[in-house]
Formats: sequence, C-alpha cells, structure tokens
Amino acid sequence: MQDLIPLQQLALLATKSRWCSDGDRQVMSSESDQLNNGFVIAECQGPDDKRNAQYLAAASPTVVLDIIEELLILRHQFEHERADRIAYRGCLHKLVRESAEEEIGAARLQRIFLLGHNDARVLLDAFLAGATYRQFRSGHTW
Repeated sequence: MQDLIPLQQLALLATKSRWCSDGDRQVMSSESDQLNNGFVIAECQGPDDKRNAQYLAAASPTVVLDIIEELLILRHQFEHERADRIAYRGCLHKLVRESAEEEIGAARLQRIFLLGHNDARVLLDAFLAGATYRQFRSGHTW
C-alpha cells in the first residue's frame, strides 16, 4: 500500500457509483445501467466466476476511493500522534534534566505528570515553546 495514486487514478476513471452483481457472473452499476451506456461493467469467467463477480462488485471504484480516503486520514492522524509522542518524550527528558538540576523530589515530578490531560498539555506546550521548568513553575503551583 505504498503508492495509492495509481489505484486512485484508476478508480477515478472507472464507472462511478456502487457496483452490484447479478448473482451470477456479471457486474453492473447499481444506480443505473445508463451510466455505462447499457453495457455490463464486467463479466467473469471460470470456476470462480460468481465469487469473482461478487468481489468485483464489492470493490467498486466508489468503495476503493472511500477506503483510500479513510486510509489517508488514518495515516495523517498517526503521523500527528507520532509527532506529539516525540515532542512529549523530548519535553519529559528536558523536565527530568531540569528537575534533577533543581533537586525536585521524585514525588513532586510524579505529581506533575499525574495532572489531568489539559494541565499536562499546558505543560507540554510551555516546554515546546522553549520554557524552562523554573519559568513554568513560577506561574503554577504544585
């Protein structure tokens, strides 16, 4: 699934709409056969003709485009979450280093990271913006 562009281009050029099988070996548009100038989209041959026709109907261009769109959205979300995890890890290391320099106790450091999600996000945003623990601490009490 490295390169979806050729598959996406082929799906865009194929007969639009959902496809269906006639229950035998033909595949056609489920909306209107007029979209295909009155012709069957595909006619399967061979021992697996019915199953192949059902598969082709299920994998219509509309379905393929929907799958590609969902996959691209999921990839984007994954990359965004990955970037957040990397930033979070960097902030955590920075906080641990700075807390060691300031001799903050382990219990206090643990309390900082047991904050609610929104408070933890504020802390991470401050560190991503380049704040030091001392600067951040001056505006918050833990």
